[in-house]
Amino acid sequence: MGETVYKFITRPLSHLIKHYPLETFPLVTQSPMVQQWGITADGKPSERSLTNIGQRKFQVVEFDKDKGTLDQQAAIHWHLARFAPLVLVVFSGSESLHGWYNVVGEAEADVTRFFKYATSLGADTPMASPIQMTRTPNAFRDNGTRQTVNYYNPSLI
Repeated sequence: MGETVYKFITRPLSHLIKHYPLETFPLVTQSPMVQQWGITADGKPSERSLTNIGQRKFQVVEFDKDKGTLDQQAAIHWHLARFAPLVLVVFSGSESLHGWYNVVGEAEADVTRFFKYATSLGADTPMASPIQMTRTPNAFRDNGTRQTVNYYNPSLI
């Protein structure tokens, strides 16, 4: 979880819950980490790297306001839900909706195909990486705005 994309920690959820108010971390990776430390592409130790990421559980798809109104973004998420189970939609607290799609057990090629289709509809490309940080549901942005959950279907987890 992170305060920023440069200031983050990797610990078991039980530790985080015990020691931190989770709503103070506005960012989270879309896939779990399997160990605290990994090695970045440039060979440096980091708590967020491709070498310590676990199996992908979610593919997050987000659209910025220049890609449509919130209603238009919601319509695209409903459309994408035809191709992957839509578990969660988080309002960034500013301008975009972040859809969390369950991809557990899916071949990486299928996840890539789904995400390429989403980007053809205007989704932001950085979310292709499983270590890309996204908005934490119900956490607060640094300006105090809550990143609200607008849709949640726990049966799809």
